[in-house]
Amino acid sequence: MSLVTLTANTARMGTRGRTISRAGVRVGPVTVRFVFVVTLALLALFYLVQSNRVSTQNLQLKALEAQKADIIEQNERLSTEAARLQSLQQIKKSGDGKLTPGRTAADAYAS
Repeated sequence: MSLVTLTANTARMGTRGRTISRAGVRVGPVTVRFVFVVTLALLALFYLVQSNRVSTQNLQLKALEAQKADIIEQNERLSTEAARLQSLQQIKKSGDGKLTPGRTAADAYAS
């Protein structure tokens, strides 16, 4: 009870007579080649779309990593600057009235 039949009309040299017939639709070698080429083209298109998407995401990732590195560097600079300013304020607070022109900072802390 097969709906697919293979027929060979002639056995002459140089001609192909193989067709597949199913429910009134005949599929010959040209149709099979055409379907194969179209399928291959669709697979190639799918591959190109996916590789383009991955490439775009890779570029975005590199840009974000560079931005992250810049922000980390800026954070370190600002932390250093804040520590320096706090240190200057502490020196100014602790040094008010303790240092005299003849004494050094080491002498002031020793007493």
